Amino acid sequence: AGKDAILNTAEKLCLQAGIDKRSIGTIASIDLKCEEEGLAEAARELNAGLVFFSAKELAEVPGCFSESEFVKKVTGVGNVCERAALLGAGGNKRARLIAGKLSFEGVTAAAAVTEQWIEAGRKTWEES
Repeated sequence: AGKDAILNTAEKLCLQAGIDKRSIGTIASIDLKCEEEGLAEAARELNAGLVFFSAKELAEVPGCFSESEFVKKVTGVGNVCERAALLGAGGNKRARLIAGKLSFEGVTAAAAVTEQWIEAGRKTWEES
């Protein structure tokens, strides 16, 4: 897919998920697409990282995903976008899917967020 189709899909996904596209930190996909210039160009334009995972890594992501027999036949795994989004955001222990599979302009995309726990300690103030 070309850069424009990827950027348009990312923008539509962000609008549906209620997030700002400037918050995209990583674009993740299957390693079969590592030579696609459109992905690299879109990542540069979004100032985002770009990572790729093997079909084996994607298949090991636990969860209930929107599966496609066609995608499975081509890639070896029935869903790439949702699984890659989770892995790109840190894996199931640290990530949560916030927007499931969206197909637009020949591109499929999903969005996940990295969950971070911040512990704020309490300070006991002593009177002087």
